[in-house]
Order: sequence, then C-alpha cells, then structure tokens
Amino acid sequence: MEEQYWKRFLETGKIKDYLYYKGMAIIRKVMESYPEIESEAAGESD
Repeated sequence: MEEQYWKRFLETGKIKDYLYYKGMAIIRKVMESYPEIESEAAGESD
C-alpha cells in the first residue's frame, strides 16, 4: 500500500502526497510493534 502513495507522490510532487506516504510508513511500523491490536481489529478477541 505504501508503494501506491509513493507512486502518487512521484507523479504529483506534492508535499501532501509525500506526507501521506510517510504517514503510511509510520502506521505500518506501529502496527508491527503491536500485533495484538491487529488481531483485535480482525475480530479475534481473547
């Protein structure tokens, strides 16, 4: 998904599109740090 935002930034050159790309990278890192959040979001509760 990040690749999609990067391609959009390369096409437009807009700062807004770059910030979307960076935001997606940050979200991915956070989700990888908390795997229990991902499983709860998928409806798998304890």
